[in-house]
Amino acid sequence: MSDATKRSILRWIHLIVVGHEDPMQRQGKIVPYGCAARNLVHSPARIPHATVQIIPVRCGTRNVFIHQRSKKVRTSPGAWDILGGHVAFEMALLSSPSSLSEASMTTALREAREEMLLKVDGKPYLIQQKDFKQVGEVGQFTCDEPKNVEYSTAFVLCIPNRAVVSDSPFEYRDGTVEWLPVSEIRWDDLLNNYKVKKSAEFADGISRILEHALISVDIEHIIDQC
Repeated sequence: MSDATKRSILRWIHLIVVGHEDPMQRQGKIVPYGCAARNLVHSPARIPHATVQIIPVRCGTRNVFIHQRSKKVRTSPGAWDILGGHVAFEMALLSSPSSLSEASMTTALREAREEMLLKVDGKPYLIQQKDFKQVGEVGQFTCDEPKNVEYSTAFVLCIPNRAVVSDSPFEYRDGTVEWLPVSEIRWDDLLNNYKVKKSAEFADGISRILEHALISVDIEHIIDQC
């Protein structure tokens, strides 16, 4: 497959369009409405869409894993971030009230398996759905920017205590891969660093999580349960 073909496919991948169950109110349950091409979602059209954010935690500790974004990407180059990804559109998403919740879990599992390389006792570890704990409500963590209106569902990913974590692979549209540095840091230290540096060194995804953590202890409680 040529590079031009890969770029064309990525451009036209369809993502789930979401919004509030009551369109007249900017609060309440987030539900699927339809789909839109990826290139339109991130444009001045400002189409609201669903994503996931994943906080990897080493079980039995308060240590979390963050990675440094590529310096070649357009948004937040070189900034610290957590795992995440878009929820792709499927017709089944329009058929059930719980479909967005299920699709968010499926997306989180897919993204974690793609981006986290783990070994336990020298053997590859396959991340399972049971390793995740959802934070709050579906679509609770929002982003409202000129070219990005996003409703994220957040998860804590509980990683085995003995796991060895490798750098994270990042694939560009031309098919090349860059290995991004992964760091293990105490949750409290991460929060303190964010308080000092704010958006200067942190990408939007992790910033939304940390802003929430500054005013609520629900994420901290889930981390302590891993």
